[in-house]
Amino acid sequence: MSIDLSRLRITFASLLVMSLSACATPAQTTSYYTLMPDVSPDAVPTDASYQIEVLPVDVPSQVDVPQMVVRTGNGELVPVDTRRWIAPLSNELRGALSWQLSHQLGVRDVSGFGKTAATPTYRISMRVQRFDSAPGAYARIDALWSARLSNNDSAALVCSSSANVTVGSGYAALAEGHQKALAQIAGEIAASIRATRAIGQSTCAAKTS
Repeated sequence: MSIDLSRLRITFASLLVMSLSACATPAQTTSYYTLMPDVSPDAVPTDASYQIEVLPVDVPSQVDVPQMVVRTGNGELVPVDTRRWIAPLSNELRGALSWQLSHQLGVRDVSGFGKTAATPTYRISMRVQRFDSAPGAYARIDALWSARLSNNDSAALVCSSSANVTVGSGYAALAEGHQKALAQIAGEIAASIRATRAIGQSTCAAKTS
């Protein structure tokens, strides 16, 4: 019996290609998330009696990476390569905090622009101590912050806030949970500024929830 070697080689090559195709892993796409809320456009802030200046936000080095870092167990954190913040986390936090405060107070954030002594400016500093992400469980932010007039050289009153939001499954729900947590903290900062303007001295506001 004769063997057609050329046909045998073609058959073997075809089987090899099929085998490699079956073993190949489909390319995974990367999804990006933001801390900015998805809301309809609001009116431009109109209160010109004072303004705010939101400074850069400090974040823990453990989560200061492009990937979402999720908690999978007691003491175990995992960066997820295919789930990322659209900008560095510190920038996302500062931008979202600025948006929340501007809309909750009805004033402008003039960070990066020249300020005049005629308009009181409250300088907002925030240091995030914990930024925990547990898919299907919770989104938590613990932070220290201060809000004081920029021309006040006295030591700033440092306040603390903690927001823990229950979230559903999926990374979109996790990002939304962090949006809500940051909004709660912004609400406490806004309440502190209102109280400070009312009584003339810095004060830490009570929790909003």
